[in-house]
Amino acid sequence: MKQSETIGEKFETSQKASTLLKSLLPAAWLFREQNPDVHIDFVVEMVEGAQPTGINFGVQLKGTQPKKGIPLKLRYRVKTKHLRYYSERATLPVFLVLVDVTHRKAYWCFTQQFARKFVDPQRLKTNEKISVPFAESDCLDDLPRFRDAVQSAVDYMKDLYPGSIPAAIESRKAKLREIDPRVNVSIDVTGGHEHFTITANQQFEFKMKVTGEDTPEFKQALLDLLEKGTELKVNPSALQFEGAPLLSRVFPALDDKGYIKMQFSHDVAGTLQVFEVGGSLEFLFQIDGTPGPSTLFPASAAPD
Repeated sequence: MKQSETIGEKFETSQKASTLLKSLLPAAWLFREQNPDVHIDFVVEMVEGAQPTGINFGVQLKGTQPKKGIPLKLRYRVKTKHLRYYSERATLPVFLVLVDVTHRKAYWCFTQQFARKFVDPQRLKTNEKISVPFAESDCLDDLPRFRDAVQSAVDYMKDLYPGSIPAAIESRKAKLREIDPRVNVSIDVTGGHEHFTITANQQFEFKMKVTGEDTPEFKQALLDLLEKGTELKVNPSALQFEGAPLLSRVFPALDDKGYIKMQFSHDVAGTLQVFEVGGSLEFLFQIDGTPGPSTLFPASAAPD
């Protein structure tokens, strides 16, 4: 009688997948194997500059060993009870990692976002398994992309479980101040929308370039902002900054969320230099003091 295998192919593939995963990620990252490994095989902490970052994520590992010459199918059928656990209970971001031990490739999927964005809630309740797709670009060969994905997943989970509103606001303010310590940031939340007030705590110089459609209407609207203080509505991508890292970071992130409304609010002493941007950067005029809604510009200096 043939003796059954004690250490079979499935176990061997699993061991190879675990070893390969660790070889594809930085050797300094901390792997904490879960025992028992219920729904999560590893908790991994990123390490930067020889220091643990406190940025942790879970890994549910799935190894596969396709025959040579046969491409890997970038899909894996996962038990829905696992996806329900990730999307409804786990507060740590969890990545499903599919490891091809034959071709030495590994692909990842952020489970919470996938389950909440792409899976019908009814299917999570009724189906026994759900097929999870993997993008070919989401490969651990591209480590910078995976680092960004981990940070995005951490932010996603913080938004999903923000804690108290005051704590969430203070955390947000602290992160923004780290970008540019020269400014103070206050945040109000009204109707589910964040309202930022950014004030300088020291004098510094920065440049702002406002671009828009080359139309008489936009040029007049820009002049009305400077002369009358009327509201100017622009797409966030129309604002470019030099020497103001916080503004450079905030406005592009809003590009797909509507328009920015610009209007004078506080009188601040400074210097306003106006340039015309075309084939070359042409200096038009400079105003020292407190530019604001009462400032009148000569017709020769108006945008044309």
